[in-house]
Amino acid sequence: MHTIIANTLLIISLLMQYTPKVETETQQITADLDGDGTEETITLEYKPDFGDYILTIDIANAEGWLEPYLLGMELIDIDTSDDRMEIAVETAGPSDDYETIYYTLVNNRVEEIGHVYGYATEEGNGDVHSDVWMGFWARTDVHRLDPSTGLLEHINQEIVAVMGWYDGVESGIECTVLEPFPIYVYPDGEDVIADLEEDNRFSILACYFTDPVFPPEGTWRDIYADWYMLRTESGITGWAQLGDFRDKVDGTHWAD
Repeated sequence: MHTIIANTLLIISLLMQYTPKVETETQQITADLDGDGTEETITLEYKPDFGDYILTIDIANAEGWLEPYLLGMELIDIDTSDDRMEIAVETAGPSDDYETIYYTLVNNRVEEIGHVYGYATEEGNGDVHSDVWMGFWARTDVHRLDPSTGLLEHINQEIVAVMGWYDGVESGIECTVLEPFPIYVYPDGEDVIADLEEDNRFSILACYFTDPVFPPEGTWRDIYADWYMLRTESGITGWAQLGDFRDKVDGTHWAD
């Protein structure tokens, strides 16, 4: 018994002495963020593998967290027509699940103005576009800088074009039917316009979202309830719900 207790105490002691090394990185740049003619010193202290960071602009700061691995910060200009610039704190996420949080300086305070999911691109006209992975394709989200609030607002799109997975440029994903299923005139499952048979080929052109792409906190969206616009080889266009055809086609190339 004494031996067991002694060994247990030794293990506890060794565990208490072991402190994992936490790598902290620092970035620093200078820029006139608020257009007053004076450059601010912008510093980001972050732990890439843990996602924690502190963004300091002169003496004001904000703390944040993003999924590891943090990529650091970037000076960007969302709208080149105004006199303001922004800081983007970015992560590649655990599986290329990019996220960006945008900050700027307002009345000597560090203000978060938007949180964008997906690989983001600032267009310079007040819009931020991002590619958000949907399992077998990437939707293009649009966030727009509201001049009255200074915040990036998500623009709701009920129907989004499905871009080819191989280059993200050409519209449509080519598929082959493995098991028969119907397509409908409208995304409601009422009137059938065509029955797709085995070995038929078709293109997935667009997606109609049945639920908001950003559901209320504490809820989740059912991607299998989304409706997809399909075009057959003969040129007939109809709709099918993802849950009704996901496992009946070849060509969608699912990935996390």
